Amino acid sequence: MPNLSPLFYELTGVYVTNRYIETGTYLGNGIRTVLNAGYKHIHSIELSEKWYKYNVEQYKDASSVKMHYGDSKRVLPELLKSICEPVTIYLDAHYSGTPTAFGDEETPLLEELEILKNREYDDIIIVDDCRLIGKSGVCGAGPEHPIYPTMNFDWTHITDERILGLMKDGYALLKNDLSEWSDGNSDQYILVKSPNFRKYRIYNDTKTGSGALYLDYCSVLKIFMSKLESAYEKINEGYAVVGVCTDEYLECIKGWCEEHSLQFSR
Repeated sequence: MPNLSPLFYELTGVYVTNRYIETGTYLGNGIRTVLNAGYKHIHSIELSEKWYKYNVEQYKDASSVKMHYGDSKRVLPELLKSICEPVTIYLDAHYSGTPTAFGDEETPLLEELEILKNREYDDIIIVDDCRLIGKSGVCGAGPEHPIYPTMNFDWTHITDERILGLMKDGYALLKNDLSEWSDGNSDQYILVKSPNFRKYRIYNDTKTGSGALYLDYCSVLKIFMSKLESAYEKINEGYAVVGVCTDEYLECIKGWCEEHSLQFSR
């Protein structure tokens, strides 16, 4: 459960929520990270009975913490029925090797996102371990590691495109690769609806039809423009680049499009 950065709140214009929800408690380290961050209510859902009981005992004196036992796909909808405001939610309920529980599938991420998409409130959604998206193979800290042992994983059915398709209208996907949005891992995604973001689309009107590429926003203009430059070849192959940015970036993007004889729309 990472703490979102002051820069995140400044640039997105959203407010700190009263409630923070986590799917996948395990050792309870995430709860400890946000325990004194000012959230009035912290909820954590754990599939393993062992780790559920462990954290009930660990946080028995923390009045703001409420543990929930069960599969997040089933527990989360019931929990959210009682919450009539936006929440911050951290999705980390995937299987992590033999110390953790394996549910109906290796990760319920897509089902969790579907649940959140159907909510009327605009939640702040944080997705962990996005380095695994679209891949399969071996992960973990070693075969004898007591916390994260080596394991086979398969996230090939989870793609950025599917995640984008499960975002409500007006949402943006921010990648924490520069560690600018939170104190969490650099492979986390943050999905947020911001009043400060503007949609844009860049394309070559003589070469279209190949699909769309999503360009994630970052707070450093020079880095953002280098990402845009890297997408130039794809645009000329017929892809459109879509994304969001703040008002101050729009003129730079328009100028870049004029320089490269590309079309810009909002």
